Amino acid sequence: MVSAKEIKNRIKSIRDTRKITNAMYMIATIKMRRAKRDLDSNRPYFDAIQNEMKRILRTVEKVESKYFYPADGSEAPDGTYGILVITADKGLAGPYNKNVLKETQILMSEHPDCKLFVIGEYGRRFFTRQQAPIVKNFSYTAQNPTMKKAREISTMLLDLYDKGEIDKIFIVYSDLENS
Repeated sequence: MVSAKEIKNRIKSIRDTRKITNAMYMIATIKMRRAKRDLDSNRPYFDAIQNEMKRILRTVEKVESKYFYPADGSEAPDGTYGILVITADKGLAGPYNKNVLKETQILMSEHPDCKLFVIGEYGRRFFTRQQAPIVKNFSYTAQNPTMKKAREISTMLLDLYDKGEIDKIFIVYSDLENS
């Protein structure tokens, strides 16, 4: 039979765990609020750039660049696809990482001839367990992006594209719609 002292110790342990959980929840809430604020302040800029690029491509005739889809409106050529996968470093985000990985697996099943580039520890571990051929794992954190890191990634992918080693580049990532 359990003694009264053991029951009291168990109750105290549960209360302590509840306090720690509440503290972790408050920290996560503050971080989420900060990330949402940062995203909200940057989103208009990126939306404006995207809309302006669409407008330019729609209205200006004879925009010729090897980085855009064929001018005649046909589909980009089949061939080797480069897939840049962006995941978090930790797996405590529920569907955040799972949806990215699921979408990547769909792309890989539709186009078996692809090269995989991974940002984030969660994605690296997942594709290593799946024995998927990862060309490059960018080991720095996805939660702390910088322009220098973005240039390094884009330069590598565009160099492979220019050499003809990849024919199309996909970027698979999550976007925050609401909390």
